[in-house]
Amino acid sequence: GEGKCGNIGNDQMKRFSMFSSVVTLCYALERFSSSVPAGIFVDKWVHADSKTEYNYRTAWKVLFTKRCKNAFLVHELMGKKSDEDNDEWMYQLESAEAADKYKPWNDWVERIVEGESGEAATLLEKAAGVDTSSALFVKLKE
Repeated sequence: GEGKCGNIGNDQMKRFSMFSSVVTLCYALERFSSSVPAGIFVDKWVHADSKTEYNYRTAWKVLFTKRCKNAFLVHELMGKKSDEDNDEWMYQLESAEAADKYKPWNDWVERIVEGESGEAATLLEKAAGVDTSSALFVKLKE
């Protein structure tokens, strides 16, 4: 996003400052990440721009009531992809979803967040080989 930055103030005192909704959102994400046992969180726009270079896993849906009207998914940065992963960047770009080792996790979290617990249970069964015939999972699928 766009913003304004520069030395702001008067002759007695000037400070380098930044003003933007993006700066405000970054501050909210930083505060959120300090309150949970996790690393760095990014929004969907940063995730989309950098998912071919970095590994992410979907964390959860958050709502910053003072900053955004709607809740949105945040993604946790898991690390830089290896050079091997980036050698054939065009192929990687085309098959990024297939190569994403966190895809089953991301799909599962997104289904839970969207309230699609039945589909989430099915995804869990496929991804982890979990037997979802137990009473808990049968209830989730209903």
